[in-house]
Amino acid sequence: MSVIIGIDTSCYTTSVAVIDLDGTKVAENRRLLAVEKGSRGISQSAALFQHIREGSDVIAQVLAQVNKNSVVAVAVSTAPRNLADSYMPVFLAGVNAAKILGAAYAVPIYCFSHQEGHIMAALVTAKMPKKQEFLAVHLSGGTSEILKVKTIPEGFEINILGAGTDLHAGQFVDRVGVALGLPFPAGVKLDKLACSCKEDFTVIKVAVCGRDFSFSGPESAAQRLIAKGEKAEKVACATFDCIAKTLVKTLNSAMEHTGLQNILFSGGVSGSVYLKQKLEENLLKRAALYFAPPEYARDNALGIAYLGKKAYYDQHI
Repeated sequence: MSVIIGIDTSCYTTSVAVIDLDGTKVAENRRLLAVEKGSRGISQSAALFQHIREGSDVIAQVLAQVNKNSVVAVAVSTAPRNLADSYMPVFLAGVNAAKILGAAYAVPIYCFSHQEGHIMAALVTAKMPKKQEFLAVHLSGGTSEILKVKTIPEGFEINILGAGTDLHAGQFVDRVGVALGLPFPAGVKLDKLACSCKEDFTVIKVAVCGRDFSFSGPESAAQRLIAKGEKAEKVACATFDCIAKTLVKTLNSAMEHTGLQNILFSGGVSGSVYLKQKLEENLLKRAALYFAPPEYARDNALGIAYLGKKAYYDQHI
């Protein structure tokens, strides 16, 4: 059995996944980076240090489940996006690990962007039918974008149709969650609060211009609600409701602009149960929606491994 190793070292997760050439997952391991209590994030230098310090253990636990003679390629995320000026230091940890493994196993190394990995992980796990072109939503702590995606031999050709102009959706969620006393990252717990709410809540106005949008004003509005003593679950509802309405407005525009009606959701925020319900209520009549399971909406290396498999097949099979 031949296998591909995928590695992703994002801002908050060290992740390794191994798949065989049939696409079956062989092994996987992920570890969240430690964030100081009460903090709303972590610096690049601190994140890179944690990847280097603990990444070897994450990788070793996976490789213990793999026959070293079966490794035929290593794939790794090298940057946030597939753009010349896209760069974050955290990805150096994964790149260095991939270089060492590639040299040790004498196998090729394939490089992709973190965003491409998210899209591929969502494509595979959401079981979206194969499409040459589709719309994608990437919602996380570092990205909030409406994308037009085209499948090409090298991976994906990605064009940004709309994007957050200040705070990203994940930052919006985390800042509200931390202000409510939730641990960082706060998305999962804030989502549970939103789903538990059975009362009317104060609506936070969306800030959309064309297909671009802002979450800084909505975040300030949510903070004012907290300061006034609004119930936590009602603030949570207002937060995810604002994100949902922002996406509905921008996606309707994107569908009008492109004629595309298949929409793939990726990134940690897209794993919200409350958000998914609101999007389905408002978009299913005119679009087909595909959501990655929450564990593969968040940062993971599975999509990178699948991209590596595709690149290996293109060159060797």
